[in-house]
Amino acid sequence: MTSYIRFIPLSGARSERGVCGLLELDDAKILLDCGWTGDLDPADLSELEKHASDIDCVLLSHGSLRHCGGLAYAAAKLGLTCPVYATFPVQTMARHTVHDALMTRKMKSGYAAFTRRDVDVAFNRVTLLRYSQPVGLAGKAQGTLITAFSAGHSVGGTIWKIKNASEEVVYAMDINHRRDTHLSPTELFQGGNSVLPALARPSLLIAGCRTPPGTSIKTRDDALVHSALDTLKTGGNVVIPVDTASRVLELAHVLEERWKHDGISYPIVVLSHTAPRVMHSARGMLEWYAKQLTQAFSQSRVQPFDFTYVKLAASWDDLRKHPDPKLVLASDEDLDLGFSRQVFLDHANAPRHLVLLPGRPREATLARAIYDEVKRASPSLEEIVDVVTDVEVREYAREPLEGDELKRYLAARDTQREREARVAAELAAQNKSIIEADLSDEDDDEDDDAARERRAARKRKAAAAAAAADGAEGSEEATAAAAVKKLKKDAAAAAVVQFAGYDAYVRGNPRARFPFAEHRRRFDEYGEVVKQDHYLTDADRMEREREAAARKRAEAAAAERDGTGRVVAEAEELMDVDSEDAAPTKDVTRTVTVRVNVRARVVDFAGLSDADALANILSLVHARAIAFTGASDADTDGAVGRITDALAELNTDEAATVTATAGGDAVAAVHAPKVGDAVALSATNLVAHVKLTDALFTGITMHRYGKHEIGAVTAVVRPAASSAAIAPAAGGGGGATSSVAVLDVVDDTAARRHPAVVIGTVRLAEFKAVLDAHALDARFERGVLVVNDKIAVYKTANGDLALHGPVCREYDTVRRLLYAQHVVL
Repeated sequence: MTSYIRFIPLSGARSERGVCGLLELDDAKILLDCGWTGDLDPADLSELEKHASDIDCVLLSHGSLRHCGGLAYAAAKLGLTCPVYATFPVQTMARHTVHDALMTRKMKSGYAAFTRRDVDVAFNRVTLLRYSQPVGLAGKAQGTLITAFSAGHSVGGTIWKIKNASEEVVYAMDINHRRDTHLSPTELFQGGNSVLPALARPSLLIAGCRTPPGTSIKTRDDALVHSALDTLKTGGNVVIPVDTASRVLELAHVLEERWKHDGISYPIVVLSHTAPRVMHSARGMLEWYAKQLTQAFSQSRVQPFDFTYVKLAASWDDLRKHPDPKLVLASDEDLDLGFSRQVFLDHANAPRHLVLLPGRPREATLARAIYDEVKRASPSLEEIVDVVTDVEVREYAREPLEGDELKRYLAARDTQREREARVAAELAAQNKSIIEADLSDEDDDEDDDAARERRAARKRKAAAAAAAADGAEGSEEATAAAAVKKLKKDAAAAAVVQFAGYDAYVRGNPRARFPFAEHRRRFDEYGEVVKQDHYLTDADRMEREREAAARKRAEAAAAERDGTGRVVAEAEELMDVDSEDAAPTKDVTRTVTVRVNVRARVVDFAGLSDADALANILSLVHARAIAFTGASDADTDGAVGRITDALAELNTDEAATVTATAGGDAVAAVHAPKVGDAVALSATNLVAHVKLTDALFTGITMHRYGKHEIGAVTAVVRPAASSAAIAPAAGGGGGATSSVAVLDVVDDTAARRHPAVVIGTVRLAEFKAVLDAHALDARFERGVLVVNDKIAVYKTANGDLALHGPVCREYDTVRRLLYAQHVVL
């Protein structure tokens, strides 16, 4: 059988944008990550849009925007409805990260590509896995097993192993072989010259090659703390642009421990829209952290990320509560959007302040421009550099519509309002007709009651006339009795009227009961109208409360105008909220030049393996082919060169020709494709697809073993055309094709009995429980299971089970029970 493996990078190959790739494993199509950038530009997901509806499952490796940012948009707008798999920390932190990115994007513009509800819906669908937990996929991917292993880069970060038949693919994006203060290193590297056996020798290794400058943990921590303290002591602020919920945990933990150890009093503030929720979630992930944190919790009950010195802020008001000088960890990490951008611009012309970059930022961003200046002045990145330059930054804003744009907008709005009014009128007419029909039914009931009353009155009148005809004289007793009867009837009617509003049956309105007041139900073309407020999630309520608070603050800020008539800065930073009376606007992006005069330094907190270590680790995996993605051209080419040298040193067959394909399918051992290019592998294995005839299939005796059914077949292989009756259950389809062989029944004369095959393994401890259940006295003596002081059951040196004892009833019973734990074919 020929297995087919194909990998197509959809984003992030030879670039530093979000990571996303499509893996085709025979008929299964698996999406590896669904990353985006802080711009949240739908154009970046154009390649994914071509394949979204055909994908069978999604595997998420880390909870950062680079790996999970596009999931909500793809699920809401691109038709990505397949199952999604991730660990619990990845799901939780990714949800917070995308929430923060969306709220950041809406701070200065009316971004509406997707909503917070879309984010919640997408991440609520994630199936949660634990490390080393194999899970089988369904649908076209049936028969494929996925298993998660620790990556070491972020909490819950994952290396994925995907196995189908005899082929294996390992997806190792952003790994870290070094031990962080809160995370253990990756499981892939076992130290020395060994890797985890479960991840060794795959058919294809897909690896990220984004590498930072290699520095030790102690050197890194000292550089961070000393640089920050030197600035704080001179009255300057320290700004660190960070991600929302990934590497910010390591930074915050290091600072908290150093501040606690040295008794430092300067404020540390983590500033993002979701900072309180991120740290609240982080406190509940103890089992996912490094062993030293779990031991500290066991000994002193110290909860990780239950900070004393690190404060959390979700707004400018929260940040202003902490006096200067202070250290601020603000999102986002590119300095292009959000709180970090505004904090930086506030300090851009103050040389006493310091900007600490925790890694190499993405290309074409404000943070990258500062990084390049530091790199130019200090190639080793070990010094604080005075950055004095002009940088171009993108600015998002809203401008009022004018001219033809305004006319087109007004025309479209009027058309929309007319359409909505027409639909509302139709619904009102439909509701009215339903209500009138309901009332007419009640009127019919009232008419029936009145008709019965008139018929009864006519009968009484006729009876009275007949009585008058029988005798002309009247009786005074009869007259008095009639008067009494009339008085009782009037009194009863008065009682009914008096208590009509209480617990009494009122003619004509059988629904009336006290104290319930029934309201009319409304209907539209889909049925009864439901109240949306009853089905709001906590996120929806928080969004409404936030928008209401934003309106109030904007109104208050608008009232506080300075002498030139400008609104104060706080009102400018509030999120715009659309209203019916607001002037029509449009979102615009412009490039402005900003004068920068600050001090800056780069400290490696990226949490990634350095270039040489990554090449050595990947070479030890002994993959049949390696595909690099998720990094810039320079990093990718460097990784290809280093892995080639490492493979050559190991004298492996993989150190063959290296090709960086520009298009089409690559066939070399090491590949570095661009976005849209394909890396294709195929292999011929000693496995063949066959179909069973009905006669053979119905004659198989199946034996249950655990969750499986096992049977032995003695058959003859025939060409497909020689038999028309094919078992649909075995073949999975209709008639046979010329390319698929057929197994058919063997003639009795030609059939030979195959030797007995014993299937299954039994642990002696489990077998002891079976013997106890059958009232046999079983105990262990020096590793031997002794039964009734007569029978001995033990395992030999090569793992086989041995049974010794005299011929007796107990021997037969133990032998029968032992064979019952296996399947004998």
